[in-house]
Order: sequence, then structure tokens, then C-alpha cells
Amino acid sequence: EYTVGAPGLGMEMGDALIGRTIFQSNLNALAYRTAKLEKLTGDKFLDRLAELKAMPTEEMIDEANRMTIDALYRTRNTVSEKIINLRDIRIKGFQPLRIIAPFINVPYNVAKYGLARSPVAILNPQLWANLKNSNPEAADQIGRWLLGSAVAALFAKYAYDNNITGEAPLNKSERDAF
Repeated sequence: EYTVGAPGLGMEMGDALIGRTIFQSNLNALAYRTAKLEKLTGDKFLDRLAELKAMPTEEMIDEANRMTIDALYRTRNTVSEKIINLRDIRIKGFQPLRIIAPFINVPYNVAKYGLARSPVAILNPQLWANLKNSNPEAADQIGRWLLGSAVAALFAKYAYDNNITGEAPLNKSERDAF
């Protein structure tokens, strides 16, 4: 049981180490966004920003926590919960699938976040709903989509120009020609 739990413990320790920094960064970003949405400028903006950083609202703290869990790839939803429940089935007091798939949320969220940063992200209905409702989250979604798509385009161009070759052949004569 302890051996099976060791990778999870290591992950918990890593998350605890970086999580506070991510949380504070998210809180600062939310303070900035809040002050900007209040359309303040100059010293009034800076004063409000300092006030929000010193005494963040409950909503800001909750959102910063959600964003931090997101950044650590720990978000749970109905799909990942169902997979976790399947993995955690006990057979004669033992959880055999826990050995095969100790982590569910991280791989699931890596795939989900990869899609949010790819060209297909433009098809996300939530993005269009956020744009329609002037939700500031739309700016973040578009930024993730554009940056991820630009990086994907650079890699595609690099591969198209034959700069990504893959593994060298195992055969000596083929390897020499390679």
C-alpha cells in the first residue's frame, strides 16, 4: 500500500512546493483584472491594486484557488471522477488498477489543456459564450488558443522543412547514409 502511494506523495510534495507561488501569482492577476474592470487610472488604480493585494475578496481567493488547482493539473470533473471510481475498485481488498494507472487527473488534464491550446480550441462553445457575455475569461482562452496554435505552427513548419528527422536507423549502412 505504501509503495503504491509513493508516487502520489511525491506529487503532493511537488504541488505543495510550487502551489503557493502559483496561488499568489493568480491572486495578483485577479487583483489587476479587478482594478482594470473598475476603469481606474493613475494613482487611483495603483491604490486599488494595492488594496486588493492586501485584502483580496472571498471571490478572488476562491478563483485563485480554482486557477491554482487548474495550473497543477488537478482539476476534477465528471469524466475524471468516473475513471477514478473505476480505478479504485477493490478486488479482495486490493486495487490492482491503481498500480497500472496511479494518476488520472494529471494525464486527463494535460490532454484537456493541450486541446485548449491547439487550433481546435476555436471550436469550444464556452469560448463563444464568454465572448458573447463579455466575460474576461474569453481573453485568456483566446490567448491560450493563439499561443498554442502559433507554437504548433512553428513545429509543423520545422517538420515540413525536414528538420525533425526522428531516430537514426539501427542498420549501420543505413545509419551512415542517414
